[in-house]
Amino acid sequence: MAQPKEMKQDEDNDNNGNVLDTSQTYCTNAIIKKVGRAIAIDLNQCMLPGEARNKHMTILFRKSPQWSQDEIELVSKETDNWIKQKCGSAQAPVTFTIDNWGRKSVKILGDLNELCLHLRSKFNSMSGDDQRIPHVELFSNGGRGGGKGRGKNRNKDKHNGNKRGKRNSDKFSGKNCGGNSEKFKEKLGKMISKMQSLKSTKSEEILLLDEQEKQLQALFANSDNLDIKTLRNE
Repeated sequence: MAQPKEMKQDEDNDNNGNVLDTSQTYCTNAIIKKVGRAIAIDLNQCMLPGEARNKHMTILFRKSPQWSQDEIELVSKETDNWIKQKCGSAQAPVTFTIDNWGRKSVKILGDLNELCLHLRSKFNSMSGDDQRIPHVELFSNGGRGGGKGRGKNRNKDKHNGNKRGKRNSDKFSGKNCGGNSEKFKEKLGKMISKMQSLKSTKSEEILLLDEQEKQLQALFANSDNLDIKTLRNE
């Protein structure tokens, strides 16, 4: 009798029998958008498994009133601020991993989870509704292979309100960061080189200013012994 195939380490079955690689690291540009009654982060470009459309992570859900553009912009700006403090640049991607949770969804872990909880704490007064743990829906009602019903209909990408245009998807494709994204590494390398060049230029300017300061200090200390003509020449 054939033995069942062993599951690889760090892989789990979801409730539909699909194998999830919980060791895989993904990354996102953290684009803020409105999805129905929620302010969410777009995860469509993250190369996540599953056939569900309009993949996203809900930050804040609110039954009513509808989210205004000003509210979306506030969340977007705070997202930029958090990423800049966390990564040193508001343009940096936010990484995350996934783990089994629910029949159609997986919970989100890592930096993206931390960002979501921060935004919920910051804007807690905007919604009186209960918030579920940070998660993303990957599968339709029928699991892998599709299915009809409410889950499929509500995944239609009929919502607008995407913000944070300054962090366009061409900056980072949002593809997973598991080691097969050479383009991603190349762009990070260019950013590091540019920063090093800037630091080098600033260092030279500081050295020049230090030298000029020493000369002025020397003149100041000896100014009583010099006449006006000598000071002007100096």
